[in-house]
Amino acid sequence: MLVMDVHQRSSAAALLQHKWFKSDNSEVAAPAAALGAHMVRRLRAFANMNHMKRLALVVLARTLTDKDVNRLRELFMAMDKDDDGRINAQDLHVALAQVGAAIDEDEMTELFRASDMSGQGMIDYEEFIAAMLDSHRVALRKDAVRRSFEQLDRDGDGYISVQDLAEVQASSALLCVLSCAAVLR
Repeated sequence: MLVMDVHQRSSAAALLQHKWFKSDNSEVAAPAAALGAHMVRRLRAFANMNHMKRLALVVLARTLTDKDVNRLRELFMAMDKDDDGRINAQDLHVALAQVGAAIDEDEMTELFRASDMSGQGMIDYEEFIAAMLDSHRVALRKDAVRRSFEQLDRDGDGYISVQDLAEVQASSALLCVLSCAAVLR
């Protein structure tokens, strides 16, 4: 597939016939299986983060451009069957099963609960993007981190206070079950 010489390279039509690009009910395509495993790893990592880090990633997700999250946006849109900007636990469970990453119901419930920062029983677009982000790689992007910090530092004093966090939660309609005290723990 990855041949530099144009004359020796397979055509697009021929490549589309490769098993990786074909999907039938009998076997899961290799890229899809890798995607499923990747999604589960990211969900697990997000679930293991403390509340403050998860909230910071949700804020960070808001600052990223479409270019930064294009593939994640497409993935979310494919799972959002009713196009309401949110996915429920069943949507996520079905999507993971379709890509060969089915996990048991108890773990699915825990991962979903941790990703649902608003506590509304649905994962919205920003929560999904935050859960799927590679926080270590994104942290290297100083511009995105700076914009996120500025969104969290509501009074502009250079510190993120309990009052700042309360304002962020109220203004973003997160309705999080996170109290400011829990966030600071």
